[in-house]
Amino acid sequence: MKRLAMLALVMILSLCTINPVIAAAETFCDVYFGTSLINADDSYIKLNGTTLYAESESKAYAVFGFRYGTWLDNIPCLGVALDLSLNGAVMGNDLKPFGRIWSGSTLAMMRLPLMKSKKFPYGQLHPYLAVGPGFFLTTITKVVGPPEVSDFDWFCDESLDLGLDVRTGLSWRLSETKMRLFVEYRYSQFEADFERSIPDGTLSFKPTLQMHYLLLGLGITF
Repeated sequence: MKRLAMLALVMILSLCTINPVIAAAETFCDVYFGTSLINADDSYIKLNGTTLYAESESKAYAVFGFRYGTWLDNIPCLGVALDLSLNGAVMGNDLKPFGRIWSGSTLAMMRLPLMKSKKFPYGQLHPYLAVGPGFFLTTITKVVGPPEVSDFDWFCDESLDLGLDVRTGLSWRLSETKMRLFVEYRYSQFEADFERSIPDGTLSFKPTLQMHYLLLGLGITF
């Protein structure tokens, strides 16, 4: 997965070198919200290599995000964007054993301009696709205790990891405004690595997180 993320980064850098100075056909800002579902593979909390707990349950929770990008003037169906999001954006979300998950992604984007007109030279309806590498900051908070360990303790740690971020969606430009509405599916995958020393030894948790999102958003185009 990290190799795919690095390949996506190479694609973005190549896109940025099409023109030494990127001229923007359109610049855009988006905000979005929705739900996401975590599936965790290899989700075993271990003590000195021996499994104590399995954390395999999938749960849905809230996500909020912001994106800023540009479509290229010389190739207006291609663009680049920076995207920031927070998983667990609503207080009270039951994310245990995970805390809030921050992510930042650099995306190469491609759109199909449909319903072109004088009013909308780049199209009013846009199916689009985006892919790129992302950094994911994840925290874990879990109580461990007897009989697995000799005394109660907290397993608290955070992990910053490189992963893959893929999006596909449909955007609709509103008439008489610069605003857009869009719906988006997002898939992210990365491998986290948590460790903490306790009196009985070393706790470890190294899940592969697969995250599915359904997002609704509002954007403005300049």
